[in-house]
Amino acid sequence: MRFNRYALLLIAPLPVALLIGYYAGFFVESMVREAVLRAEDKQYPQVPDFEVKEIALSPEVFEVLSEVKLKRGKVQKQVAEKKEVKAPPSYRLSFTYVGPKSRYAIINGRLVKEGEMLSEEERVIRITRKGVLLSGRWGRRWLWVGE
Repeated sequence: MRFNRYALLLIAPLPVALLIGYYAGFFVESMVREAVLRAEDKQYPQVPDFEVKEIALSPEVFEVLSEVKLKRGKVQKQVAEKKEVKAPPSYRLSFTYVGPKSRYAIINGRLVKEGEMLSEEERVIRITRKGVLLSGRWGRRWLWVGE
Protein backbone atom coordinates (compact mmCIF):
# COMPACT_ATOMS: atom_id res chain seq x y z
CA MET A 1 0.00 0.00 0.00
CA ARG A 2 1.35 3.32 -0.99
CA PHE A 3 1.30 6.16 1.55
CA ASN A 4 0.48 9.61 0.30
CA ARG A 5 2.89 12.13 1.83
CA TYR A 6 0.41 14.98 1.46
CA ALA A 7 -2.08 13.16 3.65
CA LEU A 8 0.27 13.56 6.59
CA LEU A 9 0.36 17.33 6.01
CA LEU A 10 -3.44 17.43 6.14
CA ILE A 11 -3.86 15.18 9.21
CA ALA A 12 -0.99 16.47 11.38
CA PRO A 13 -2.51 19.90 12.27
CA LEU A 14 -5.79 18.31 13.39
CA PRO A 15 -4.66 17.25 16.94
CA VAL A 16 -3.07 20.65 17.45
CA ALA A 17 -6.30 22.41 16.47
CA LEU A 18 -8.30 20.19 18.81
CA LEU A 19 -6.01 20.99 21.75
CA ILE A 20 -6.18 24.73 21.03
CA GLY A 21 -9.99 24.56 20.94
CA TYR A 22 -10.07 22.58 24.16
CA TYR A 23 -7.95 25.06 26.10
CA ALA A 24 -9.66 28.06 24.49
CA GLY A 25 -12.98 26.70 25.79
CA PHE A 26 -11.63 26.73 29.36
CA PHE A 27 -10.41 30.30 28.90
CA VAL A 28 -13.75 31.55 27.51
CA GLU A 29 -15.68 29.70 30.22
CA SER A 30 -13.60 31.33 32.98
CA MET A 31 -14.16 34.78 31.45
CA VAL A 32 -17.92 34.23 31.29
CA ARG A 33 -17.99 32.89 34.86
CA GLU A 34 -16.14 35.99 36.14
CA ALA A 35 -18.55 38.31 34.26
CA VAL A 36 -21.56 36.55 35.78
CA LEU A 37 -20.11 36.75 39.30
CA ARG A 38 -19.38 40.47 38.86
CA ALA A 39 -22.97 41.03 37.69
CA GLU A 40 -24.32 39.16 40.73
CA ASP A 41 -22.29 41.38 43.07
CA LYS A 42 -24.06 44.54 41.88
CA GLN A 43 -26.74 45.89 44.19
CA TYR A 44 -30.14 46.05 42.56
CA PRO A 45 -32.89 48.26 44.00
CA GLN A 46 -35.19 46.36 46.31
CA VAL A 47 -38.95 46.24 45.80
CA PRO A 48 -40.69 47.58 48.89
CA ASP A 49 -42.72 45.11 50.91
CA PHE A 50 -46.48 45.26 50.50
CA GLU A 51 -49.42 43.78 52.29
CA VAL A 52 -52.53 42.27 50.74
CA LYS A 53 -55.76 43.35 52.38
CA GLU A 54 -59.19 41.93 51.78
CA ILE A 55 -62.16 44.24 51.47
CA ALA A 56 -65.65 42.91 52.00
CA LEU A 57 -68.27 44.62 49.83
CA SER A 58 -71.90 44.47 50.71
CA PRO A 59 -74.34 43.79 47.86
CA GLU A 60 -75.58 47.40 48.02
CA VAL A 61 -72.08 48.82 47.53
CA PHE A 62 -71.40 46.39 44.70
CA GLU A 63 -74.65 47.40 42.99
CA VAL A 64 -73.75 51.11 43.22
CA LEU A 65 -70.24 50.47 41.90
CA SER A 66 -71.58 48.51 38.96
CA GLU A 67 -73.77 51.46 37.94
CA VAL A 68 -70.91 53.99 37.94
CA LYS A 69 -69.12 54.56 34.64
CA LEU A 70 -66.01 56.70 34.23
CA LYS A 71 -65.85 58.86 31.12
CA ARG A 72 -63.16 61.52 30.55
CA GLY A 73 -62.51 61.93 34.26
CA LYS A 74 -66.16 62.56 35.14
CA VAL A 75 -68.28 60.18 37.15
CA GLN A 76 -71.63 59.49 35.60
CA LYS A 77 -74.35 57.36 37.07
CA GLN A 78 -76.15 55.15 34.66
CA VAL A 79 -79.39 53.39 35.19
CA ALA A 80 -78.83 49.72 34.70
CA GLU A 81 -81.29 48.38 32.19
CA LYS A 82 -82.27 44.85 32.88
CA LYS A 83 -82.84 43.05 29.63
CA GLU A 84 -84.79 39.88 29.45
CA VAL A 85 -82.63 37.05 28.22
CA LYS A 86 -84.60 35.10 25.69
CA ALA A 87 -83.90 31.41 25.37
CA PRO A 88 -82.92 30.27 21.89
CA PRO A 89 -85.83 28.98 19.84
CA SER A 90 -86.17 25.24 19.53
CA TYR A 91 -85.92 23.79 16.06
CA ARG A 92 -86.51 20.27 14.81
CA LEU A 93 -84.21 19.06 12.06
CA SER A 94 -85.94 16.25 10.22
CA PHE A 95 -83.93 15.83 6.99
CA THR A 96 -80.66 16.88 5.33
CA TYR A 97 -79.53 16.52 1.74
CA VAL A 98 -75.87 16.91 0.78
CA GLY A 99 -75.41 16.78 -2.97
CA PRO A 100 -72.47 17.54 -5.25
CA LYS A 101 -73.61 21.12 -5.91
CA SER A 102 -76.21 21.94 -3.27
CA ARG A 103 -77.10 21.26 0.35
CA TYR A 104 -80.59 21.46 1.81
CA ALA A 105 -82.25 20.76 5.15
CA ILE A 106 -85.80 20.63 6.44
CA ILE A 107 -86.10 22.49 9.76
CA ASN A 108 -89.56 22.75 11.37
CA GLY A 109 -91.08 21.70 8.05
CA ARG A 110 -89.31 24.49 6.13
CA LEU A 111 -86.77 23.84 3.33
CA VAL A 112 -83.58 25.88 3.87
CA LYS A 113 -80.15 25.97 2.26
CA GLU A 114 -76.71 27.13 3.43
CA GLY A 115 -76.44 30.88 4.01
CA GLU A 116 -80.18 31.36 4.39
CA MET A 117 -81.69 33.14 7.39
CA LEU A 118 -83.67 30.70 9.52
CA SER A 119 -85.13 33.50 11.63
CA GLU A 120 -84.42 37.19 12.16
CA GLU A 121 -81.65 36.30 14.59
CA GLU A 122 -80.12 33.09 13.18
CA ARG A 123 -78.54 31.97 9.93
CA VAL A 124 -77.77 28.50 8.53
CA ILE A 125 -73.97 28.30 8.24
CA ARG A 126 -73.30 24.68 7.28
CA ILE A 127 -75.33 21.63 6.38
CA THR A 128 -73.81 18.17 6.81
CA ARG A 129 -75.29 14.67 6.65
CA LYS A 130 -75.69 14.51 10.42
CA GLY A 131 -76.63 18.08 11.32
CA VAL A 132 -76.92 21.80 10.66
CA LEU A 133 -74.73 24.56 12.12
CA LEU A 134 -76.58 27.74 13.07
CA SER A 135 -75.01 31.09 13.96
CA GLY A 136 -76.66 34.14 15.44
CA ARG A 137 -77.66 35.86 18.64
CA TRP A 138 -77.05 32.76 20.76
CA GLY A 139 -73.66 31.98 19.21
CA ARG A 140 -72.96 28.94 17.10
CA ARG A 141 -74.96 25.81 17.79
CA TRP A 142 -75.65 22.51 16.06
CA LEU A 143 -78.99 20.90 15.27
CA TRP A 144 -78.81 17.14 14.85
CA VAL A 145 -81.10 14.97 12.74
CA GLY A 146 -83.87 13.40 14.84
CA GLU A 147 -83.30 15.45 18.00
